[in-house]
Amino acid sequence: MIIPLNHHVQIEPIKQVAFLSADNPYDEKGVVLSVADSVVRVKEGDIVFFDSWLVSKYEGSDKKLIYLVPEESIRAKEVNAPLPK
Repeated sequence: MIIPLNHHVQIEPIKQVAFLSADNPYDEKGVVLSVADSVVRVKEGDIVFFDSWLVSKYEGSDKKLIYLVPEESIRAKEVNAPLPK
């Protein structure tokens, strides 16, 4: 189990066919799995958009790719968004 520290957020990326454009200025989209105690802008279960710069990646126990993202790299979150299937 990985516990984020120092303003980091653990995120499972959402597979999507996306590209940077004026309508979608963010590199990545994902579901927040856990947050460090100091993180205040997002919580577990939020769907967020973030820059992939300075992101650490690792393989979770179920072989899924997991990101550790600095809180300041999260640019937006969806409000009242259903979880992806």
